Amino acid sequence: FGSSNLRCSCQTVRMIVPIPIVFFLTLFTNARVSETAGDPVCHGDCDTQRVVNSPVLLQQFVRRFRPQVPVGNYSAESYIPLTSAEFSDTFSLPKFLTVPDPSRTKTLAGFNPSLVLLPPEMASELVPGTRYVATVRHYEDLCSTFGFLRERVPFNGSTVVLLDEDLSAVGTTHIEETNGKNCMDVRLFVLGHRLLASCVVYEKFAPWHFQWNLQELHLEMADGMSFTAHFGEVLASYQDQKNLGLIQHGNSLQVLWLLHTESADVYSQPLSLVSRMSHQLHNNVNPVYIPEEGAYLCVSHTYSTSSESQFDRHHYSHRFVLVNDDLHHRVLRTSPPMCFRSAVKENACETVQFVMSVVRDGGDLIIAFGINDCEAATVRTPLAAVLAFLRDDSHANPAGLQSQLSEVDLSVYIPPAVQNATVVSP
Repeated sequence: FGSSNLRCSCQTVRMIVPIPIVFFLTLFTNARVSETAGDPVCHGDCDTQRVVNSPVLLQQFVRRFRPQVPVGNYSAESYIPLTSAEFSDTFSLPKFLTVPDPSRTKTLAGFNPSLVLLPPEMASELVPGTRYVATVRHYEDLCSTFGFLRERVPFNGSTVVLLDEDLSAVGTTHIEETNGKNCMDVRLFVLGHRLLASCVVYEKFAPWHFQWNLQELHLEMADGMSFTAHFGEVLASYQDQKNLGLIQHGNSLQVLWLLHTESADVYSQPLSLVSRMSHQLHNNVNPVYIPEEGAYLCVSHTYSTSSESQFDRHHYSHRFVLVNDDLHHRVLRTSPPMCFRSAVKENACETVQFVMSVVRDGGDLIIAFGINDCEAATVRTPLAAVLAFLRDDSHANPAGLQSQLSEVDLSVYIPPAVQNATVVSP
């Protein structure tokens, strides 16, 4: 790989190599997005041109998916102007991933969801009707900060939510803490018939130190009745790193590290941007391979702090990034900044929207994101709309970005023994 003028503080990574990879091939079918929030992929000839952001539909949406939450639940300072409005109209209305309390009379605060489409073999072993699985974070929510009084969970950590084809919950369970530490912002990744989960663990008495961990997430049905979830052993770990993305490439699992201007290097670096833009570009998701493009679809975010906000909170905006599937992982295109249209405030986005995952489902993309560190939501959009947004030549790869990946070597096995491997970055 070529070198660059960027240098890194390289880390030593101790890994436990698991059992061999079992490959799973996802067959994509042509489909188009439907207009209603949370609808499954439309397999017929769907009308995608109808207006979905009218006040009537918004009111219907709020009554359907927020039955106990009034319209305009956040304070006025909790919104920013809508960006890329024309593109935002290609998205369905958000559908909220709600976590019920034990009495099922109210919903609990949960945000930053990560969602994956489960292989049928895995889904069939769980609650009947399961099609997707998502994780939702609870720890350190900011609902009250943004003026939204939502019941807090009686525990820390995250919840696993099983979802049917309509993205409605059919089962939930709490992920137990690991060694008394919270594994925050869990991102899911399907590797064959295994479910991997990356997360960030902060030091209890030194919060400026944190660790990115990769583990297997085990989902089980006890006696066919009780749904449980727990983490397995740590497969890979990086100190003081976060916002990393996983890519399966042949027999290897790679970690997306860096976007920069010169070349694609394999170093242990956080994802950042060296360009003419005024802010760093941070990774959000595990990239999605798009075989028609021979490239990976990524999402990155920038943020800036508004001095006018009484909360002094970050204003997030996101970009789609298309990364070539070759040895150099060259960035092909970047989109203009965008945000998701609020379901309750016209021509606005919530101040904090944080994308955690993108899933391809037929001709649709399902995007899961957190809202104001308080709520979790999903939207659908046609893949074709995102690719068209990326092909706007006035915004394509303005900084000559390139990506940086580091390989987590899961391709060398001496089964059935579990091997210890130390990876030292150059």
